[in-house]
Amino acid sequence: MTKHNLPSCLEAYAGDQNAQSLAIAKAWFREARYGLFLHYGLYSLLGRHEWVQHREAIRPGDYAQLAHHFSAHRFDASEIADFALACGMKYINITTRHHDG
Repeated sequence: MTKHNLPSCLEAYAGDQNAQSLAIAKAWFREARYGLFLHYGLYSLLGRHEWVQHREAIRPGDYAQLAHHFSAHRFDASEIADFALACGMKYINITTRHHDG
């Protein structure tokens, strides 16, 4: 962390010591412009989209059965980060259980 108690990637946006970290983060996000939002959860097993339970009206009990088959053993954070960097992305946001209830 920097002297403003901000990650170094946000330090250039600090301005003065009274700057609000939320405003700073929003400014950084707007200027970063290009990044990756990765949704990874039970819905990944179905191979369609993160809203699959809702859009296809899958009953909660049936959807919960996917948990018995879900594993992150092939999840490779380094490969994802390398790919994002190679594409010029400025950030990665990984979301799990976002639409699972």
